[in-house]
Amino acid sequence: MKEYQAALTFWNSFFKEEKPEKLQEATVGCTFLEAKLKELASAHKVLDFGCGTGWASLYLKQIGCEDITGVDQAINAIDTAAETAIINGFTEGITFIKGDESYFDNIKNNTYDGFFSSNTLDVIPMAVTSKILTQVHRICKPDAMIFIMLNPYLTLELNEKIKMEQISQDSYTKDGILRCVNRSKAEWVALFENYFIMESYDEFECDNEPKGYGRRMFGLRNKK
Repeated sequence: MKEYQAALTFWNSFFKEEKPEKLQEATVGCTFLEAKLKELASAHKVLDFGCGTGWASLYLKQIGCEDITGVDQAINAIDTAAETAIINGFTEGITFIKGDESYFDNIKNNTYDGFFSSNTLDVIPMAVTSKILTQVHRICKPDAMIFIMLNPYLTLELNEKIKMEQISQDSYTKDGILRCVNRSKAEWVALFENYFIMESYDEFECDNEPKGYGRRMFGLRNKK
């Protein structure tokens, strides 16, 4: 797990220079993501796991979601998210907590009816991801709405541009940091269907990213 521990340190350092900001309008700069988050905003209580600086949580708050908790292991990200909430006057209905997969241990069954995770479950070891998914199934209510966003599938052509080092069948590092657990759509679906019902799958590009960098979104429902 040394790559995992190095990755946790890397992401905390990555967010060190991020600053809180005054939000001018409700946007995340991607119409596809905004549409999915608007669906999720109808849930009463949402968990945003691996929230980073809280962009999705803050957008959910802006568009009327009642109760959002953002969790990330990087204290620099959490501090920025919490300060952004404060300077935008969000004093109720949104909370940011420093935590990793152990966060779930103290959460009661059937607590959340919405779950979101962005580019988190494919940058950590699969053993950890499997534990997280088991916990998500437990703490979410039956039929809870779940959106899991993942990085693009790493083709040989894409890796020629990114230049990551393969360290196992599906794991890649960059500068010694675990940056990709590369699994196909079918492999992810097979894993997710142990816990959830598959409802939708989309590949999309964020407005500020290079053409051809297609991220993946899995729309799921928690199994009863």
